[in-house]
Order: sequence, then structure tokens, then C-alpha cells
Amino acid sequence: MSGWSDDPTHWSLLLQSGDHGWTYFYERYRDPVVSLFQRGGLPASQVDDLTQEFFLSSLQREFLDSANPTLGRFRSYLATAARRFLISHYRASGRLKRSPQGKDLVPLEEGLDVPAEGGLTPEEAFDLAWARGVLARATATVQADYALRGKEAHAEAFQRKQEGESWQAIAAALGTSEASARGWASRFGDKLARAVRAEIAGTVPDSESELDSELAYLSQVLERAGRS
Repeated sequence: MSGWSDDPTHWSLLLQSGDHGWTYFYERYRDPVVSLFQRGGLPASQVDDLTQEFFLSSLQREFLDSANPTLGRFRSYLATAARRFLISHYRASGRLKRSPQGKDLVPLEEGLDVPAEGGLTPEEAFDLAWARGVLARATATVQADYALRGKEAHAEAFQRKQEGESWQAIAAALGTSEASARGWASRFGDKLARAVRAEIAGTVPDSESELDSELAYLSQVLERAGRS
């Protein structure tokens, strides 16, 4: 399965049998799948159980073996698998009907491609949760590194600026000069950007163009969510 990532903490863990591989997979990708199921019309009382069922079935060898890194991005692969799993669940429970064109099975309540008014489609909700997860994991990685080196203030300078504080206020709060606060935030931002790229690199075919494209797409997803 080389081609998505050589990072031993990523695909090698997914391929491990037993609870460790399942826990890693589940904790890393649970939120996007939950978002897709919720937007797909699944009752709230069923979301957690069906999500666990999906991940348990997804760790079967045939699922991971068919995840070909040369054919596309793991985000798209997992979203498609989750959508198909949800459709299979609806089919088994009798909650599907044919679309007017007779081509697709859709939930009786609403089509899987139809967002709630003012909301997102299931796939859009999946992508937003995915993008937020990438950013959260990258941020946690950089923050942990700064904490080990006793430089929590550097991370705080970046966070405060992201929240809209002025450099003057940040410097005063951290007991430093504005120039230092700017430098701290800038260096943290650079490290965060590299950490985000590393997170994404594990889920796309092994090429800079694919990595850049996925980064641009996820950035757009987050920007749209910020404007809404």
C-alpha cells in the first residue's frame, strides 16, 4: 500500500490486526463518517452504532486491499465507502425507493445528495469534518513540540492572532515586544503549515501536485465554512 505515505504511524497502523489498528482508524476518521451519516438522514439514535459497525467492517482485509493509492485520495475513497454502507443499511431496512429516473436508490425522507435547507450535502459535511480533523491533528502536533521545548507562549501568540487580537494586546499579554510576538506567531504558522502538509501527504497519491491540490481543496472547504 505504499504510495500514500511512508509514515509508519499511518497505513502500517491501519493494517495492523486487533484493537490497536481499529482504534487508530476509528479515532482518526470517526467524525467525517458521523457527519456523513447525520446529513444522510440517519436517526441520531443510530449514528454511533452504525459508525462503529462501518469501521469494524472497513478494517477487513478486502477493504484496505482495494484502497489503491495510485487511483485517488483516501478521503474520497472513505467517503464513497461510507455512503455505500449507509445506502446498504437503508436498503436492508426498507427505507429506500427508486429515484424518478430509476437510476439511484435514495432514502424515503430525502435524497442523499439533497442538503437540508441552508445546510450541507452528506459529502460536503464529510469533507468539512475531514478538513477540521487535519487541521486539529496538525495543530496538536506542533503545540506538543512547542510544549516540550517550553515555548508555549509562541503557540499562544499564533492562536491569539488567529482569534483577532492586535499585536499590541498579544505582546502585552505575553510580556514581550510586538516584534517578538510577530516572530513567534510567524514561526509557529510555518511549522503548522508543514504539519498540515505531512497530515495530508498520508492520504493522497505520492506526488507534489496531488498534495498541493488536496491542500487547496481542504483550505477552500474551511474558508467556505468560516464565511457561512
